[in-house]
Amino acid sequence: MLTEGFDEQPASLRKLFSTQETQRSLEQERTYRPERISLNIRVAGCNSFRMTKDEKKRLDELKKQLDELVGQASQTWGFYSPVTSPHVVTTLPMKGVSASQNGN
Repeated sequence: MLTEGFDEQPASLRKLFSTQETQRSLEQERTYRPERISLNIRVAGCNSFRMTKDEKKRLDELKKQLDELVGQASQTWGFYSPVTSPHVVTTLPMKGVSASQNGN
């Protein structure tokens, strides 16, 4: 069980999270699964929820540097299959697709 963030959940969810899988009803299971996934993402899977201001600032700086490097590389559309091609091709994110360019 995740300990961080667990205490922040409403009492009804804490009780549900503590209920054994074999003891949960179908309705409880329907509530449990999306809530547990959400908790996992917030606490363990996505550090952006727990970033300090300094870390966020550094991340934004690194994204800006990456966008500048990507902007300097020539880009074209094409299909490349690393599974079937005998060649190794260096690839970059498509221009205009990175999170910082989309305003995220």
